Amino acid sequence: MGRTVILLHSLPDGTSHFDWLIEREPGDSGAPAAAGRQADEHGALTFRLMVRPDDPAATSFAGTRLPDHRTQYFDYEGSVAGRGEVRRVAAGEARIERYSTDELVISVLFGESRRGWRGIRVVTLPDRSDERWIFRLDSGWVSDILH
Repeated sequence: MGRTVILLHSLPDGTSHFDWLIEREPGDSGAPAAAGRQADEHGALTFRLMVRPDDPAATSFAGTRLPDHRTQYFDYEGSVAGRGEVRRVAAGEARIERYSTDELVISVLFGESRRGWRGIRVVTLPDRSDERWIFRLDSGWVSDILH
């Protein structure tokens, strides 16, 4: 099981969003990096979100794929070099069940909450600088490991 964390990222302009980081485990070589980025085999898949995936009321949400983040962000809180501040709002365990350039299926455990999410890439700009994803709750993908 890898780690997962949700960071509240407060920007200098006063806006904020959530960064969802999902740790790549050794052997997750099939999990590609964000478009045009180099994959850090042991790094963190990262999505910018407006909805927390650990929210019990959440059944779907949109996200933007960001470049892979360093694993130090699983434990870091504080200033981010001129890009605002991050604060951890949730931490848990995750298992990537399936990942390709167009789909991510993940089992997550935040506290006592076990959930399966299926993400589909829906938009990529022609210069591949922006990937938009839609995630839907998919309890059929909650890994047996989480039970």
